[in-house]
Amino acid sequence: MTARFVFAFGFALLVAGPVHGGNCIRDTYGNLVCDEHQCASDSYDRVFCAREGGNALRNQHGTVVCGIGYCVVDDAGAVKCSTRPGGGATMDQFGNVQCADRCQDASPRFCEVLR
Repeated sequence: MTARFVFAFGFALLVAGPVHGGNCIRDTYGNLVCDEHQCASDSYDRVFCAREGGNALRNQHGTVVCGIGYCVVDDAGAVKCSTRPGGGATMDQFGNVQCADRCQDASPRFCEVLR
């Protein structure tokens, strides 16, 4: 009985076709939009995405800002990101942001509008 269930479930997945594994988010109009890069929506539900290796976050003002690398939010609410694509960012036990290469403020100029 269990073997038939596993077979049927596997067959159903095969027949259903490929599933998009990227970042999906709802836009202003309620449409589900997907992108292969990391995305976020602003306070008006407009979708913005980071470029490859980057990070997209909503800041304390509701604006989406992006980094070249990955980002963290510091204790003051500022979004700090690595200057290296794919580079990591973390906060130490004292609240200081540490980044691969160096850190810079996230900015809307590093984002792309998802269409």
